[in-house]
Amino acid sequence: MPEREFEYFPSPENEDDNEQIAYQFLYCSSAVDEWPRFRRELEESGAKTSKQCDDLETNAINIFREVRDAILAAIGSDDPAVMPQARLLDRLVHAHAFMALHANPASLLEYRRMSCPQIDSLPRSRQPDQGDFNKALWEGKWNASGDHMPAEITGEEALRSRLSHEMDGLYNTYGRLDPAATGFVVLDELFPAPESLPPLSTVHLAFVRAKLRSIGTRAGLTKSHADFMVRMALDGAKQADDPTAWRAIRDRKRGPLLANVQNLLNSLR
Repeated sequence: MPEREFEYFPSPENEDDNEQIAYQFLYCSSAVDEWPRFRRELEESGAKTSKQCDDLETNAINIFREVRDAILAAIGSDDPAVMPQARLLDRLVHAHAFMALHANPASLLEYRRMSCPQIDSLPRSRQPDQGDFNKALWEGKWNASGDHMPAEITGEEALRSRLSHEMDGLYNTYGRLDPAATGFVVLDELFPAPESLPPLSTVHLAFVRAKLRSIGTRAGLTKSHADFMVRMALDGAKQADDPTAWRAIRDRKRGPLLANVQNLLNSLR
């Protein structure tokens, strides 16, 4: 699946090995030959910085060059054994995906499934999301020298990325309480116990719920997260009842959100 800017010929219509090899040879050769001109255009137009072009060259163009040269060597020696081996082919898939980061981000989901199928085999609660895969791909550790397969490295890095932000705002990357986030851990305590509020009529309670929900949505909460905030304020809901909604509220704590909630609740006493 070549990315835009380098698509000069149609993809093969079947899975015949010879057609696939010919296609990859043509694609890689064209990409390598056209890259100097294309890089000049990218930099002169301001579409890419020199650093971005360096990354493209390292994590895509140089790999295309390796594949082209390996196929040429196999043809020259009439020895299929020197054709690109598994690790280089894995790097080739990653190189196409790296191009997609710059040229066709909409295709990255397919590249994730193609290059790291082990991610989708994990339980859904443990799966890195698309952003974690993109970050692992962008950082390029998969292209370092070594014996590990790129797919294995990218999967591990994507999982590490997911774990690193699982407790964003609570703990730093060393597992210690983040001093900048200590205010977040008392979120539940900022909401009064329901029994501390005076009895409200059905109409008044409906009004308060609507007002609280409006405060939440104005602060950027989704409807379901705003509803959970209402439950925290009036029904005693806690973090364990909906951790995702709790984190969404926590992440907006530094704005006017909780101050407005407290002002409304205090006005009921």
